[in-house]
Amino acid sequence: MATIDPNLFSLLKFPKNESEVYFTGDLPWLFKDVEYYKTYWLNKKNEFLNFHKVNQANIESELKHGKNLGSATRTRLEVLKKAHESNYLTLAQILKSLDVAAAPSFDVAVPSHQSLHLYRKNLFRDWGWVTNENQHAVDLITEVVGANWKPNRTCVLGTGASRLAMDLHKEFHLPMTVAVDFNPLLLLVANEMLKGASIKLWDFNTAPVELDSVVKEFELKSNLGNLSGFYLVCGDVTELPFKDHQFNAIVTPWLIDILPFSFKLLAQRVNQLLEIGGSWVNFGPLGFSHRDESMNLTRPEIAEQWKECGFEFESEKVSAIRYLSSDSEVNSRNETVYLFKIKKVKNVPVEPFEYLPNWLLNSNKPIAVSDELQRHKQLIRFQADLFHSIDGKVSLSQIAQLFAQHYKMPADTALAMATNVLRQFEESIKRK
Repeated sequence: MATIDPNLFSLLKFPKNESEVYFTGDLPWLFKDVEYYKTYWLNKKNEFLNFHKVNQANIESELKHGKNLGSATRTRLEVLKKAHESNYLTLAQILKSLDVAAAPSFDVAVPSHQSLHLYRKNLFRDWGWVTNENQHAVDLITEVVGANWKPNRTCVLGTGASRLAMDLHKEFHLPMTVAVDFNPLLLLVANEMLKGASIKLWDFNTAPVELDSVVKEFELKSNLGNLSGFYLVCGDVTELPFKDHQFNAIVTPWLIDILPFSFKLLAQRVNQLLEIGGSWVNFGPLGFSHRDESMNLTRPEIAEQWKECGFEFESEKVSAIRYLSSDSEVNSRNETVYLFKIKKVKNVPVEPFEYLPNWLLNSNKPIAVSDELQRHKQLIRFQADLFHSIDGKVSLSQIAQLFAQHYKMPADTALAMATNVLRQFEESIKRK
């Protein structure tokens, strides 16, 4: 039976009892409502595995029924079929510990876009490809923190597949590193790397030119050796399980621009984790995509906000880098990353964060009627009526005439709307 290390447990504000810690394998899940997340990630696991199963079945059908397939095409399909089948079996084994799930509750706010598909390329970048990207990241951070940086307790938020967190732990001889992420696939693979295991996975390229670059098998493995004092934790950055002021350093790699809340709310939470004099080290782009434009910050705006949140400047660097770059990856890209090291000088209050409205978290509350909801109601009603009208006999023009009368709109507007809905539907079933 898995147990939690006393050094890690001493940092936690929840759960209160060691016996209440839930594990997948020997990976601790430190969510406030573990039962919800068990169900959530089980559903995502089934969705992820089904992707490989469905693609394998579709390819088998193409091979069996496809007419006039060229030899090169048949070769490509055979390799793709093998890759989907192999990945399905490997991933099913890795994710086996997610099989235990409970009935879902509705009082936890999980962004529905989160899935096991996200950042799967990072598994290969961290542990499979031959690339200098990982070392480049360490070198850039070293320029910002200095070669003698050695905090006693470090927390890496958004650790992903954890290569950077492990590299930093080893490079700087850190006594204790706690690496936190939301995605259990990334963490379960990182945990296998931590134990010295190896995993064979196929990497699918989305825009290959040559036959041999369509899909490649890699052996994921670590050469970092034993990393004493390194801990992996499955948890949520929006509701972290740690007591206040427990860390000397917080590292946020490729994180600050992808969270569902503002940089200011993150800065308050980082402040809450750090002791006075502790450092916050950031590494990643500023690709904010919030609906509120005021939250999509540039470097000077970030500096203004961290000052408000109890930090003072120490060092920074802006650098152009290659991201997900490898001879094996046909879609690598260039990124401009912003690195900073700032020091906590005072405590600040932490504002609450709610990702979803109260009426969605509490099913007994009345649903608020917003302008956005009203517009969506109209769109959904139009789409439902449109699909209900299709009986194999009427044409688009006939439907548009009926809808023009029913919705009191010009016939050409009704035709354009109906055509657009059905065109999107037909295009969606022709693409992956």
